[in-house]
Amino acid sequence: MSDSISYGSYTLDTEALGISYGGECAGNDRLDMVENADTVVLFGQNPGWGSNGNPAYFFRAAKDNGAQFVYVGPSYNVSAAMLDARWVPVRPGGDMAFLIGVAHSMLDLDKEQGGVIDWDFLHAYCVGFDAQSMPGSAATEENFKGYLEGDYDGIVKDAAWASERCGTPVEDIEWFAGQMTKQRNVTLSHGYSAARCTGAEDIPQMYMTIACMGGHYGKPGNACSNYWVDRQGPVALQIISTGDDGTADITLPDVEPLYDADRFEPVDETDYVQALQIWDAIIDGKYTSTGRCWSGNFTAPQEKECGIRMIYAARDGSARSVTNGSKAEEAYRKLDFILYQHFVPSPSAPYADIILPVTSDIERNAIAENGDRDREMVLVYSKLGGETYEAKTDQWIAEQLLFRLGYDPKDVYPISEEQAFFNQLKNTKIENVDGTSTPLATITPENIKEWNIEGEPQQGAIGINELMKRGVYQIERHFGDQYQTIAYADYIEDPAANPLGSESAKFEIYCQAKADTFNMATLTDEEFKPYPTYRDVPEDADYPLRMFNTHYPRSACTDFNNVETLRETFSAPVVMNAKDARERGIGSGDAVLVSSPHGKILRPVSVSELVVPGSIDVPNGSWPDFDDDGIDRGGSPNTLYGGSPQGMGVSGYNNVSVQVEKWTGPAPVPDHDTRLALDIKE
Repeated sequence: MSDSISYGSYTLDTEALGISYGGECAGNDRLDMVENADTVVLFGQNPGWGSNGNPAYFFRAAKDNGAQFVYVGPSYNVSAAMLDARWVPVRPGGDMAFLIGVAHSMLDLDKEQGGVIDWDFLHAYCVGFDAQSMPGSAATEENFKGYLEGDYDGIVKDAAWASERCGTPVEDIEWFAGQMTKQRNVTLSHGYSAARCTGAEDIPQMYMTIACMGGHYGKPGNACSNYWVDRQGPVALQIISTGDDGTADITLPDVEPLYDADRFEPVDETDYVQALQIWDAIIDGKYTSTGRCWSGNFTAPQEKECGIRMIYAARDGSARSVTNGSKAEEAYRKLDFILYQHFVPSPSAPYADIILPVTSDIERNAIAENGDRDREMVLVYSKLGGETYEAKTDQWIAEQLLFRLGYDPKDVYPISEEQAFFNQLKNTKIENVDGTSTPLATITPENIKEWNIEGEPQQGAIGINELMKRGVYQIERHFGDQYQTIAYADYIEDPAANPLGSESAKFEIYCQAKADTFNMATLTDEEFKPYPTYRDVPEDADYPLRMFNTHYPRSACTDFNNVETLRETFSAPVVMNAKDARERGIGSGDAVLVSSPHGKILRPVSVSELVVPGSIDVPNGSWPDFDDDGIDRGGSPNTLYGGSPQGMGVSGYNNVSVQVEKWTGPAPVPDHDTRLALDIKE
């Protein structure tokens, strides 16, 4: 399945633009932000609730050091409040219009007062902003500056034009443009919410363009990245690198397959079902393949048939997380067989024929891999508790399946889980910028005997038993230390020796490769320009509000939404603007029916001035719970979002057209009095 579920349009091969791929957007070290930033922009971001890699403490430290914070988005959130950020309100899905209006306002300000746009940066390190910087591969003379000024369509994309489309007051657009001046050290930090909208294909290129206009790359205090949404300091040196468990070089033996290979066609690495079509593909046996967004390996649309008969679902919550949720049950029930393997229940579990409970990281010894944590610390989980009852490890399950299929599990898992865990700890290293490294763990002969494993003694930074006791090891950081990095500094210093990954080796505000790929793989008859442009999402008079989904503390996406204490603490109401509520006779605490062409949910409502008019916030993570009338009383936003994919198939979770009305039926049961029950028969 090809789904831009997390990073949105940042999955669409952003390396072609000259920036790094997907979730690994390159940003300066966080200590640089604390020390050097004058302005920090949180664009559609709420690190106080939804950031694993950069604790909100560091943003607070930057504020205490004098940085001014700006928050851009459809709702004023807890992080903006903590940082006393100026709120620049933008309607859900209006981000492209807003940024284009900012770019035009920067042009105007530069003409009026000078010193706003870094023309030297645009002409030395970028292609395609204006006629002077067009790349040799350009298929047209059109450029981004000409687009802003209306040279090609007669429409000037100024702040007034943008305001009509994004709902942001003109004065806020112009004020924000003034903050982007090259005279200030600006750190542009984004989440991925703006990229998870229908019509958001050009968001990465447009956000990059604003940074380039102000010259906010490659120098202290200036950066443009996701700023550690998943882990701190992406693309910089991984200071603590998790070690190999000893299985990397295993060669699997040649064995006879258990199936008739002649009956199956070779695997096509570009053949994927679009996420918006997955339930329909199961139900109707048809789908459209355009390749896979996560690899940037796109093809022209191909209409195909399929016969999906079973699902092996590990760590799965598709009944909540996949779009078109109102069709999930029909699709599940059409399958012949479903195997569910997880350490917690989820809304997918009740449809399973077989459930294999597995142990979580805290029920076994485990080490967090590099991709699951930040660059300067390591987490080590020690087994807690005693008996895990029916829950087994993933390796144990795999070994049992291999044995029952007639294979020797030792061919795949030649070492024990205990040995593999020890190997990971032994091979985990602290890296230095000069290319040298030292072991993290000190291991003595006594440790090897005590652990009853094979290995050699070594000297490291911390004893292996002490590491297990602490459960965490953090590199001590200091301002100006060897690890404090500035993204793209090497490129700015010597572009020829350190080219970017684009065709021109520069930041591509005009990117022919992007346009060619998008126009080849688009699912609709849209034309994508090489430079970033606004794509209008049609309004629906029957569904005049735009729904977006904040990451919500109670659910951690899916896994914890069934925890009773969290359900009582965090009530997960729909949040709507006071003006919209008054027009519908709705007050805080009322129950509301939220509907779209694809489904209905029933939820309590919180009326607030902290969401922009014309929008509602339906918290992400709630599990669907359909009643006999087909109304989802659990409040999953994906019940409301479905339909055919558009453009590049970006999943548009954050600008869904909906309607809200006051519920006049019996009051819904509070969430903490309901929970998922699995009817498991022996």
